[in-house]
Amino acid sequence: AMSCHSTLGAGPLLDAYRTGGCVSPTVAEGDSPPTRGWDATITIAGGAKATIKGAEKVSGNIRIRYEPDGPDVVAVQPGDYIYPNDVRLNSRHDRLYVKASGLAGGISHVTWLYEYDLLKRKQVRRIRVHPDALAPECPIAKD
Repeated sequence: AMSCHSTLGAGPLLDAYRTGGCVSPTVAEGDSPPTRGWDATITIAGGAKATIKGAEKVSGNIRIRYEPDGPDVVAVQPGDYIYPNDVRLNSRHDRLYVKASGLAGGISHVTWLYEYDLLKRKQVRRIRVHPDALAPECPIAKD
């Protein structure tokens, strides 16, 4: 069951996100104005490859395509005005962490952290966090 407990900076999921390696963001193609996006292929635990795609925009989500011909799944679907901002991978390469923030119901600013199990192909945890508890977002790679 997913919990909606608010935390202010303690907890294993926050620590895992903080120590995770960046899935490097880029400037998303075809969006105006230009926005932060992801289109990166990673090697997951066991040696398989997966491509992470997404963008920081309305109805933005994070999709994972298992290469070469595996499923294309939506890993994180934050909601209307909550956009993905940051994507990280743990050192074992079996968990993906996504930070998403925005205006819940267009009113209150919220930040969520998601944990996705790359091997079981399912979201395992979601917590609401205080933005001040988070590490700085991964920088966009410069060409």
